[in-house]
Amino acid sequence: MQFVGTLKPRASYTLKDVPAAAFIEAMSEHLKRKGTVTVPEWAEYAKTSCAQELAPLDEDWMFVRMAALVRKVYLYPYIGVGTLARMFGGAKKRGHNPLKFQRASRKVIRYALAELAKLGLIEVVEDHDEHDALVVGGRVLTSAGRRDCDLISREVGKKIAEAASAAAAAAAEDEEDEEDDAEEAAAAAEEDDE
Repeated sequence: MQFVGTLKPRASYTLKDVPAAAFIEAMSEHLKRKGTVTVPEWAEYAKTSCAQELAPLDEDWMFVRMAALVRKVYLYPYIGVGTLARMFGGAKKRGHNPLKFQRASRKVIRYALAELAKLGLIEVVEDHDEHDALVVGGRVLTSAGRRDCDLISREVGKKIAEAASAAAAAAAEDEEDEEDDAEEAAAAAEEDDE
């Protein structure tokens, strides 16, 4: 997938600077290359939500979902499974009845978060106050997870910036060629008039 955006060349890019689809694609390839993620047998038949009619057609959908979860946890620290299920939810078709929102499958999200925790990218945090009441709980990125996200974002940002500058250079070259062609055509027209 080629992304040509408006990123300006600079020394570093963060996850917030690069397009989500480009980051998720690169992160899923990174997780797949690691080779330590075990995809369960049920993943071939599982749907990502009961709102979906079919299971995902992409064989590597679990890696894509894990990459998307890493991105969400990076952007929203202390996020829980229920909130993630709402974020990944969608409209359920109900025949002639109006569409209705349906949350995503929480089992898939829990399994993916557990695998990411085994890799050391995500950890569960429960912060308690002095009365031992749960104040904040959920998932956060570890330092290794944040480092991986920043490295991948930097690579993706550089690729997009290079592609954008190459496209701009090609457009400028095409514009110069068109101007030269127009000048030659005008000169030829003047010669024909004489």
